[in-house]
Amino acid sequence: MLLSLMIFVPIIGAAVAYLLGKVGTKAVKGFTLAVSIITLALSLSVFANILQSGAGANYSFVEGPISWIPAFSGVDYYLGVDGLSAPLVLISALLTVLVVFGSFDLITIRIKEYYALILIFEGAVIGVFSSLNLLLFYVFWELVLIPMFFFIGIWGGPRRKYAAMKFILFTYVGSAVMLLGFLGLYFFTSPSTFNIPDLARMALTGKIPSWLQGLVAIATFAGFGVKLPVVPFHTWLPDAHVEAPAPISVFLAGLMLKMGGYGFLRVNLQILPEISKQYAWVFISFGILTMFYGALVAIVQKDFKRMIALTSINHMGFVLLGGFTGNLYGVSGAIFQMFNHAAAIGLLFMLSGYIHEQAGTRDVTILRGLRFTMPRTATLVILAALAGMGAPAFSSFLSEYMVIVGAISLDPRYAIVVLVPGLTAGYFMWVIRRTVMSQPKEEVHHHDMNRFSALTLSLYLIPLILLLIFPSLLLNVVDPLSRSLIAALGGA
Repeated sequence: MLLSLMIFVPIIGAAVAYLLGKVGTKAVKGFTLAVSIITLALSLSVFANILQSGAGANYSFVEGPISWIPAFSGVDYYLGVDGLSAPLVLISALLTVLVVFGSFDLITIRIKEYYALILIFEGAVIGVFSSLNLLLFYVFWELVLIPMFFFIGIWGGPRRKYAAMKFILFTYVGSAVMLLGFLGLYFFTSPSTFNIPDLARMALTGKIPSWLQGLVAIATFAGFGVKLPVVPFHTWLPDAHVEAPAPISVFLAGLMLKMGGYGFLRVNLQILPEISKQYAWVFISFGILTMFYGALVAIVQKDFKRMIALTSINHMGFVLLGGFTGNLYGVSGAIFQMFNHAAAIGLLFMLSGYIHEQAGTRDVTILRGLRFTMPRTATLVILAALAGMGAPAFSSFLSEYMVIVGAISLDPRYAIVVLVPGLTAGYFMWVIRRTVMSQPKEEVHHHDMNRFSALTLSLYLIPLILLLIFPSLLLNVVDPLSRSLIAALGGA
């Protein structure tokens, strides 16, 4: 029941949070924080159990299958987590707690609606990562869109309506095409089922023909590619990030993008292994294109937040590249990268919100001398930039290194991707030099964040430092799952 609790306690709690609005905003905030902390404690319990048991290759905490729509076989309420989903459930719960903390300072209107939507989002995204039935997966996948649409459209910037509509159109159309792929699997396999473990076994025994795998791969590429996002399906992302409030950008980049990476690894590698192996070079090419595009376009950005949004595209290219290398370094590195990126990019987006609130601008050509005017903020900017560029002081370095090694092991020509971390470091160093290390203008006076805010933002760095020192805490969960995915590709 732990997985159901992690999904439905936040969703039911959303209604309670909304009703507490009659009591006062402090009650709403306190209740939302309590629910998110309880969910984090449950996710830690699940993750620790899988780590201790070494059962990352198998599904744990399985619930079901329980017939959901009796008229159709294989439409079940079916939950479980393994070495792919457990880390993502954990980071989802952790980021929710940190987003709640960050929202205390940055969100001042329509409080009860905002915090209720946070809890709906948390429950839905955990549902995505723990669903073992494709139709149930799709329901949670679509549910995530609802709070995100309102987050951008209500609490966003001046162009929030445009960004919200663009977001919903891109993601909904991609999801609809993805659903066609799921339906194809259901109607053209025997016995008909949406259950992921059953479909994976069919794939291993050759019961999903290559033509069907190919059509499903094309359909799911629309849904997963828009979410990741893969170039050229990325154009909704910079607008959504620039207009969304900073805490919601943490959800957008830290969790929603991971849904795309999770989908590629879960569906393509497990259920469509033959096509994934045969056309791995296509997915890898899209990954490399996404990496270079994100890095090169980020270089020319003046808006700090837009630059971070584009560097997210760059880093998600690592996930697509590593996931389809078919070796342990690449696949484990891709999963590790999703976890690391969520923490590093979350801190960067939160800082963009604090900088805009304190200085009144995010323009890196105007911001100067933050080390003098906002020393706490400046310190965190430097640390976040180092984490974002994959400096050896943080575990993001390890995940990028693993993906690059995995790519080169597959084909030495993929060594070209070593240029991407250099480009990423270049524009982050330029931002630090311009905004932090420069001299301030004499007439500029900014107020710095308080100590509590600085402390809560520092929490984003803890997993990045901990996993640099003890990477086995995550890799011992991830590696068994990666080996099973690689074995499935080898048997395709």
